[in-house]
Amino acid sequence: MKKRIYLNLNNIDKTYQVSRALASEARLEILKILLDKSCNLSELSEKLGLPLSTIANHVHILEKADLISCTEQPGARGSQKICGVIFQGIYIDSQIYYKPQDVTQYIIPMSIGNYFDCDITSPSGICSETGYIGIEDDTSAFFDNQRNQAQILWFQSGSIEYRFPMKQYQNQEITSLNISLELCSEAPGYNNNWPSDIEVYLDNKYCGTIHSEGDFGGSRGILNPEWWSNGRTQHGILHNISLDNSKAYINSSPAENLNLGDLDLSKDYLSFKLVVRGDKKTAAGEKKTAGGINLFGEKFGNHPQALKLEISTKRVEASVI
Repeated sequence: MKKRIYLNLNNIDKTYQVSRALASEARLEILKILLDKSCNLSELSEKLGLPLSTIANHVHILEKADLISCTEQPGARGSQKICGVIFQGIYIDSQIYYKPQDVTQYIIPMSIGNYFDCDITSPSGICSETGYIGIEDDTSAFFDNQRNQAQILWFQSGSIEYRFPMKQYQNQEITSLNISLELCSEAPGYNNNWPSDIEVYLDNKYCGTIHSEGDFGGSRGILNPEWWSNGRTQHGILHNISLDNSKAYINSSPAENLNLGDLDLSKDYLSFKLVVRGDKKTAAGEKKTAGGINLFGEKFGNHPQALKLEISTKRVEASVI
């Protein structure tokens, strides 16, 4: 039984081979003859008035495209190649089908001083590895041109927004996001029992709340520079905010009913915002504890990282189905 040939743009090589084989008047005449009956090369040469070498080249192209088959059979003057059509029809499918490939992970670090915007209240401060940036408790220090060198920053209430670049991942299927960062509350000096509720927003959508238990001190931060006083905040806790196709999670615990489909990932950036509410209530009237916030860079605290976005993707690749 003759086969049907299915072509589509998922298999460019096959489609090209068949298209090339058909893109010749002489080869179409050969197919027309062979549809009636099988012939050897000499018979085709005689019927078309073409040299035997030319016929042999045309037959090779048709055979390579899997449109005809050639078999060696004994003849009066030795073996001869008998050619016959082996297809019933050719069909072209305009659909492109995809299959997911292996998951690829990307890591995007972000300096804590590389925020896009902030709106904060004092007490506040921002320091590099070597000293204070600007003046402590003066919020204008957060707009100093050296803020990108920040390794620790703190404020009592307000918001701070970061924007992670996303353009290079727009042609990939994102399956999950995870943002990790070291933070704690902000108390005078330090206070290990100083709760603070820190709201998390992704793409300006509420993701959940980090419940910080205190402004941690008493044991020196592993990474803190020598000049940093033992009587101040020493370290935080590493927190993780995750999002997949089903839900949002904060430190592996389910958070808000938010998933990747709720975010606009076609933009060139992903907005990540932290909010400490001075009025101690959300827009919905939910009570919050405004205990401030400390953010740690890779040279302060206990974890050698600043903000870190991890993206898991599935690259899609065309394939025949």
